[in-house]
Amino acid sequence: MSEATDWNAKLSEAMQAIADNPGDRRAHLQRIQSTLGLGRPALARRLLEAFLRSAPDDPRALDLHSAACLMLGDAEVSANSAALALQSDPDYHPARYNLACALARLDRIEDAIDALAGAVEADPDLRAMAAEDPDLVPLRDHPRFRALVAAPSGG
Repeated sequence: MSEATDWNAKLSEAMQAIADNPGDRRAHLQRIQSTLGLGRPALARRLLEAFLRSAPDDPRALDLHSAACLMLGDAEVSANSAALALQSDPDYHPARYNLACALARLDRIEDAIDALAGAVEADPDLRAMAAEDPDLVPLRDHPRFRALVAAPSGG
């Protein structure tokens, strides 16, 4: 992710796709993700809650809801949404990262590190993001956290 995402362009694409096909769920999720990317978590949360009424088990929507709630400071709801995303699809690994962030904010350190370990195992590129993520500050002094974010040896 060396390039910055142009969230305005992504939002425009999503809005056009929705205009062309109002039932395009992927376009609605792109709109919501773009709204989050533009720093509007309250609007994204409202859009997600409406989306989830018709698709309550959608792991991406649940994960985006987790992210929006985390941005709004509601770590408990964030953790619940991430857990529901993983319950819906255990292989939807992005939710593990948001779960780790929410659990860290709730001072559930060991659970947060376990979730982060699963996220990093699924996507080793998350190491660098985790090392700098302010949501994970409560984990920074833990030896398991330091080992998780350290560059893997020999590779």
